[in-house]
Amino acid sequence: MNEKIVTILLGLGLGIILAAAILFTVPKSTTNPQTIPVVPSTSPTSPTTSTSLIIDSPLDNFWATESPITVSGKTLPNVLVILTGPADEISVDSNNDGLFTAKLKIEEGENNILAVVRDSSGKFITAKKSVTLEIKSE
Repeated sequence: MNEKIVTILLGLGLGIILAAAILFTVPKSTTNPQTIPVVPSTSPTSPTTSTSLIIDSPLDNFWATESPITVSGKTLPNVLVILTGPADEISVDSNNDGLFTAKLKIEEGENNILAVVRDSSGKFITAKKSVTLEIKSE
């Protein structure tokens, strides 16, 4: 029980440190965000727009029976995707089509998975999913 509490606290601490590092390294913008147009992708085969981040797998409220799980989705091409859960935090680059996939460790019980990317204007885009891990004893 104490190990779970320590793991949760370490995960929260790392998440806060990462968020603070990202927050304080972002340059302050003087541009009015309402004047920045959102332009769809020019590629007819790409389902993403310039401000999208989608976690395709796992589905929201998914029940898993083992860890790690595969997290995959679509975002901007060639950007760093940070995936965070209570038991793990990893980064992966999206490919030329904006696709990403990675293995993320989760803990028994409910896990909130957060994906974060930063677009070319410095704006952070997030996506969340909830996954429950239930390990069945035999």
